[in-house]
Amino acid sequence: GLNMGLVRAARCLPTQLKGLPMFPESMADDALMRMSHLTNRDGKPGVTGMSRTSLYRLIESGNFPKPIRPLPGIVAWRAGDIRQWLQDQAQRAACTSASAKAKA
Repeated sequence: GLNMGLVRAARCLPTQLKGLPMFPESMADDALMRMSHLTNRDGKPGVTGMSRTSLYRLIESGNFPKPIRPLPGIVAWRAGDIRQWLQDQAQRAACTSASAKAKA
């Protein structure tokens, strides 16, 4: 069955969170984030700093968490999954930077 907490949260997303900055590090793991919070839009940077197209490419390649669909027509990601992905990206960047410095 449907997780009713997710259903209620998904129904509230468009009105309660519209235009507010979303920071996954300050959100509960099961809080939901929409595409508009993750991607750059209307000159405003999203959490990932990527376009919608780039994000979907990462999803298709298995390099970004898959979205959930709590209701028909609603696509969202769990904040905990996004937080973990951001941490993994930061760690990869740090390792790449350290490796490049070691080779120089």
